[in-house]
Amino acid sequence: MQDVPAYVRRKGLQFQDYLDARKPAVIDAEHCVRLNYEAYFFADAWERERFLSDPVTYCGLLTDPISRRRFRPTPGAPRAERDGVTYYFESEANRLQFEEDPATYRLPGWKMCACLGRRGYRTASRRAAGSSIASRTSYPKCHGPSSRSSGGCGPSRLEFPSTS
Repeated sequence: MQDVPAYVRRKGLQFQDYLDARKPAVIDAEHCVRLNYEAYFFADAWERERFLSDPVTYCGLLTDPISRRRFRPTPGAPRAERDGVTYYFESEANRLQFEEDPATYRLPGWKMCACLGRRGYRTASRRAAGSSIASRTSYPKCHGPSSRSSGGCGPSRLEFPSTS
């Protein structure tokens, strides 16, 4: 099981309450709700329970664990619960595929590459022929459009590490 609050604390991150931005969120398991690959933190039990009373109203877009597409769940959306995380799906077929092997889809599979903190990873500007100034990003060698097929680390996304 992933311990998202511990990961967030180790990184020194702080958030406001998801429903009331005037209050600082408490970063612990009792004040955290997990839906799909997202984590929501709250300042108190009342705000957490308000969110849980109708999560699809408050959660916004989620990532379907099977298709990896972002979608807005509806009250009737297929769902499953695993290890304290509620997963919503775009379709019943996706839910059934998840149920067959939930361990395969439990984590997003994205990781923040260690090289992204290095100097030299920057955005540079250059003039494109016949147009205004265009922006391009200077990637480390392991990034870029063909990095996945060449064994590089590919585009960066943050994954909360598993503790089991």
